[in-house]
Amino acid sequence: LTHLVLQHLDLDTARDRAGLDRELERLVSEGALAASDVQHVDADGISWFLTTELAQRVRASGAAYRREFPYIAREDPSFFDLQVQADDAEDRVLVRGIIDGVLESPQAAEVIDFKTDRIDAGEVVERALHYDGQMALYARALERLLRKPVAAAHLVFLAPRLIHRIESPAVDRFTETSDASAQRV
Repeated sequence: LTHLVLQHLDLDTARDRAGLDRELERLVSEGALAASDVQHVDADGISWFLTTELAQRVRASGAAYRREFPYIAREDPSFFDLQVQADDAEDRVLVRGIIDGVLESPQAAEVIDFKTDRIDAGEVVERALHYDGQMALYARALERLLRKPVAAAHLVFLAPRLIHRIESPAVDRFTETSDASAQRV
């Protein structure tokens, strides 16, 4: 439900908790969210995010921020397991995904991925490692689709109120050139 709210939230209206509450009322009145579900939304976490520098950048970017960015990509099987070697050069793994947010500039793109994991601040770095593969797939697909580098991936952990930024060197280690392709769906 928290992801649903983030998907439909008007970020110009929701700049703080009062704005978020107005947006939750709007989503209920439009039928996008049931009134009984509002209590299950991490409103405190979303309210925190709305006040961050990253949220301000998203707001300022206007149409350059795309939510729920769907894609399909073909990856070499060895990307997932170095022990697996395709018998045929055409053998690929089809990957389908939806990126929570893509912030695009003329020079680069950035991934924004909201995490609702119920963890403490001290667990963020370790938990972020679990998402390396996911961020790598997102970065690889975006670089091919947008024909520009992915400068960073932002893991927005709502419960501990922390944003874990993966700088381009960390993302780049996953974006070696390969015989792969991607398309927007």
